[in-house]
Amino acid sequence: MRLALVALSALVAAPLLAQAPAMYPPPPLEITISTSATAKLVPDRARISIGVQTDAPTAAAAGATNARRTTAVREALIKLGVAATDIGTTGYSVTPNQRWDPKTNQASVTGYRVANTVMVILKDLELAGRAIDAALGAGANVIQGLDFYASNDDAPRREALAKAMASARADAAVLADAAGATLKGLLSASYGAEPPMPKPMMQGMVMAARAEAMPDTPVSAGDQMITVSVSTRWEIARKP
Repeated sequence: MRLALVALSALVAAPLLAQAPAMYPPPPLEITISTSATAKLVPDRARISIGVQTDAPTAAAAGATNARRTTAVREALIKLGVAATDIGTTGYSVTPNQRWDPKTNQASVTGYRVANTVMVILKDLELAGRAIDAALGAGANVIQGLDFYASNDDAPRREALAKAMASARADAAVLADAAGATLKGLLSASYGAEPPMPKPMMQGMVMAARAEAMPDTPVSAGDQMITVSVSTRWEIARKP
C-alpha cells in the first residue's frame, strides 16, 4: 500500500511540476567596461628629511656634538615658524669608523659617527627653501629628501571618479549599439584610486653647512595627478 501511495503522489506531482514556471529567470545580457580618469592635485604640504652627522674619536664626543647641532637645527626651524610638533626624529645611529689595514688584514676603529635624522612637516610651502637654508646654517649636513603632497584629495578624487564613470557609460552605450543592443542600466560598479606619489625634489643630498656661502635654495611644488579606475557592468537588451 505504501508503494502505491508513493507512486500515486509522483504521478500527481509530475504534471504540476511540468506546468510550473522556471524558478530562476535567465540572467540578463550584460557587458563589462573598465576605464580610468585623472584629475589635478595641488600640493599644500611638504616633507623634508634633515640629518646631522658628526664624527669624533669617541662615541660620547660624537654624540654630544651631534646633540648640540641637532638642537640648534630644531631651534632654527621653530624660529622660522615651523611648529615643534611638526619636527620629529625618524632615525638615530652610532657607528664606528673603521680603517682597513691590508698588511694585517684587520680593521681598526678610528672614531665614531653619530647620525640624527628628523622629519619636518611644512604646512606653508613658502618655507621649504628657507627651512633648508636655516637647517644647514644651524649645523645640518644631510638633506635626505624633500617631497610635496596634498593633505586632502577628496575633491580631485571625486572629480576623477565622475569623469571615469561618464566615460564608462559612454563606452558602454557605444559598445552596446555596435553589438545591436540598447543600454538598459548599471548592474554594478567598483573603483580604485591610485594615490598620487609625493613629488620628490631631492634625494640623498649631503650638503655643506655653510649657509652664508650659499644662495637661497629655490624649490617649487608644481602639480600632481590622481588617477581613479572604475569597473562597471551594464545590462543590455537586443534591439527589436
